[in-house]
Amino acid sequence: MKSKLVIGCIGCLQKAKKKVGYTINSNGYLRTPIPTTFAYTETYIHELFFDNFTCPYCSRSLTFTPEMMAFVTDFLKKQYHIDFQTKQIIIINNKEQTFKIPKNKSLIHDDINGLQLEPQEISCLLNVANDIDSKKWTFWIDSASLNSRYYRKSKPNTKEKDI
Repeated sequence: MKSKLVIGCIGCLQKAKKKVGYTINSNGYLRTPIPTTFAYTETYIHELFFDNFTCPYCSRSLTFTPEMMAFVTDFLKKQYHIDFQTKQIIIINNKEQTFKIPKNKSLIHDDINGLQLEPQEISCLLNVANDIDSKKWTFWIDSASLNSRYYRKSKPNTKEKDI
């Protein structure tokens, strides 16, 4: 398994759920009959910098900034999953510990010391979070260094504010 960046259009996920339906397994993972997220391994990530990500269904585009590309290039090799959500950044390490970094914080205190992130790494995460409209896009890194893959859990009646 290789680490990958996963991107998806939340609007198209909502439309797919309404039009073609979905299932949620016993672990809380949502699945639609059509793909609504797309994965990029290190080999294909550079294409995003030149062409950006365009949703194949609605043609909405997520512009990749130089900061986003630097983040993805550096953090794909890290030993934790990273998920940019609406109000926070979720980080799961190899001990299956979950850390949450609020997006609206400019200073991070001791509650994430278990991650051993450098201040510049935290700053990078917060800067990239500003470049991603998490109300429109799913954006996470699924690290191959961990024992289990990362999936976002969903609720049956998920609304944008829940994601």
